[in-house]
Amino acid sequence: MTLFPPRFSWKKDALKIALIFLFTGFLWILFSDYLLNLLLPAPALYVKGQLYKGWLFVLGTSLLLFLLSASHLRKRDLLHQQIRRAEAHYRSLLEILPDPLLVLDERGRIEYANSSFKQLLHYSDETLSGRPLSDICISDVYEDHLWGYLKDLKEGSPPPPLFLTLTTGNQQTLYALSRWRIQRDESGRLVHVIGVMTDLNLLLRAAGDPASDHRSKE
Repeated sequence: MTLFPPRFSWKKDALKIALIFLFTGFLWILFSDYLLNLLLPAPALYVKGQLYKGWLFVLGTSLLLFLLSASHLRKRDLLHQQIRRAEAHYRSLLEILPDPLLVLDERGRIEYANSSFKQLLHYSDETLSGRPLSDICISDVYEDHLWGYLKDLKEGSPPPPLFLTLTTGNQQTLYALSRWRIQRDESGRLVHVIGVMTDLNLLLRAAGDPASDHRSKE
C-alpha cells in the first residue's frame, strides 16, 4: 500500500535526454565535417575519415546515453529508497494507531487495515485483502450505495461522521462511527479512500450499557 504514490516527471526527463542528444548531434554534424575537411583535404583520406567519424559518433552517443541513463536511474533509486523508508515509517504509525483504520483502493476493495481494525473485527490480512467494502460493513443510511457515497466525497472537505454496521470475522455485529477522507492523483483520479472508526460498542460498554454486549453477539 502506498498512500502517497511517487510523482515522476518522466516526460520532463525524456525530453531533457532528447534535447541533449539533439544539441550534441547538431554540434557534431556542424563542426565535425568542417574540421575533417581541414585536417584531411585529400578525397581518399576524407572518405576514410568519414567512416572513423561515424564510429566515433556511435561510441560517443553510447557513452552519453550511458551517463544520462545512469544519472537518471541513480536519482530514481534514491527516490524509491526514500519512499520505502517513509512508507515503512508511516505504516508503523498506522499500526500503533488505537482506532481501527481502513484503506480502500479505487474500486472500493480493501487494500490495507491496521492492527486495531483486524483485532477488533477478528480478521486477518488474508481474509481482508481485496474484499469489497460491502462484505464487512454497511451504512444504515446509504446501504448498498455506501461505496458510491464514499467515492464521490470531495477532497479536502471533511464529511459528517457516518454510522456503520460491521460484520466481524466470527459473525458478530459491531457498530461504529466512521470518518472518511479521499485521496486523488494529479489528474483527479481516485486513488484511495481512508476511513477511521470509533467502536460504539466499546463506548456503550464503558458507559455501562448491558445491551451492548448482547448486540455484539448477535
